[in-house]
Amino acid sequence: MVILILNNQELGMSQVEQMSEHYPNFATDLHNPDFARYAEACGGTGMTVERPEELKSAILKAMSMNLQVIVDVKTDPKRF
Repeated sequence: MVILILNNQELGMSQVEQMSEHYPNFATDLHNPDFARYAEACGGTGMTVERPEELKSAILKAMSMNLQVIVDVKTDPKRF
């Protein structure tokens, strides 16, 4: 099993809803754990992708393993 986490450290949709209603940004920043290390602590494998050019090889590697894998993909919070 391969799990991809698109990790922008925010609740982006909630932030956009707040902005569209002209509310101040409140409680949308997340302090996520290190998902790759979490996977390893649970007996699986974890990978972290920090640059777009790393994504394809990480996914191919994850799919070739016979383990549970979490791929923590760091994304730009401003892209939402």
